[in-house]
Amino acid sequence: MLIVNSLYAPFVVGGAEVVTEMLANTLAEQDHRISVVTSCSRDQDFDVERRNGVDVYRFFPENRWWLYERFAPGDRRSAIDKVRWRVTDAWNRDAGEKFGQILDQVRPDVVHTHNIKGLSPVIWHVAQRKGIPVVHTAHSYELICADGSLLGRNGESCAPQSRCMVCRFHGAWYRKQAAAIDVFCSPSQYLLQAHAKASVAFKRSAHVRNGVARGGPPRMNGQPGDDRPVRYLYMGQLAAHKGIDTLVQAVRSARGSVFTLDVAGRGEEEAKLKALAGMDDRVRFHGFVDGERKDRLISSADVLVFPSIWVENAPMSIAEAFRYGLPVIGSRIGAIPEFVEHGSNGLLFDTGNAASLAACMMQLSERPDELRRMKRGARRSGDSWPTPETMSSEYVDIYRSLIG
Repeated sequence: MLIVNSLYAPFVVGGAEVVTEMLANTLAEQDHRISVVTSCSRDQDFDVERRNGVDVYRFFPENRWWLYERFAPGDRRSAIDKVRWRVTDAWNRDAGEKFGQILDQVRPDVVHTHNIKGLSPVIWHVAQRKGIPVVHTAHSYELICADGSLLGRNGESCAPQSRCMVCRFHGAWYRKQAAAIDVFCSPSQYLLQAHAKASVAFKRSAHVRNGVARGGPPRMNGQPGDDRPVRYLYMGQLAAHKGIDTLVQAVRSARGSVFTLDVAGRGEEEAKLKALAGMDDRVRFHGFVDGERKDRLISSADVLVFPSIWVENAPMSIAEAFRYGLPVIGSRIGAIPEFVEHGSNGLLFDTGNAASLAACMMQLSERPDELRRMKRGARRSGDSWPTPETMSSEYVDIYRSLIG
């Protein structure tokens, strides 16, 4: 199998990178021959390395910049440059030629694409011309929305069937290119329904949930109570569409409540959270964390806060929270209610409503019995969540159905 994603470890900006690496490593451990194709900077162009039994091919798709550069804190590129980048990315001949060379070398049975922004839909057609089946897993709405987020300029979410003119043109082009996909997969039912509402038809579709490892380290520092306040955790991109403004306003409006908030991540909204941490001693900023640092931070938390304002698909941080037995306070949007059951394994609040989020945080801070009950519900959700092995097995069944 040849797995494709715009970015790959160590260049991680979201859940798609986590899932693709997890899938590649799990399949390699099961003795499948796995290769990964991803993008890299212009300086690194055409690099091959071996990571955890997986051959990783990196190339620079000739364009104005490498996609990863857009996630640098403080990055500001002009609207004209962004349009030029997108036009090139709509059909990047250079990416197609380089990808074709890798296909000739690897000769996979199946190509499994994930995020293709930065690599262009041309890669689907290159695989199709060579007679190789294509499986695609959507982690966002990049086939129907120019930004992939279903967010309008006013910061409010768009309905799949009522998008702006730019996204309508974008969607018409990508809908045409998606005809090369043999099986379209989604980790949430919501995303499948959103594409159907946007009139995107596929030869075949499948619901495959993202896997997450079972269990989690033992709880650290006991339980919240008289000896310590409730510890909330925000973990993810520090970007506007993740509801950072809502989070900042909620913390400020809950000044009289006793709790702590740990913030882990990086992104364009980093300065706002650093400023909040500097003014409010309840807030602690940790920057980007992974590995043991990430495990320690989650295992010492009580509740995950997920204030996103964009139409989420299947957030990995929610799955990881449940794995550790953490309830989730999440916004009522997209697929979040598909995973967070209000009053059972967490709480749902009105999207973008800081007062509603603050009320949820104060509720769990002031009602320890309710928090303990929701922690038990979160642990049950974590125990029933698919493992990486379950996820990979479902994908292998799909692969075999295409090459049998």
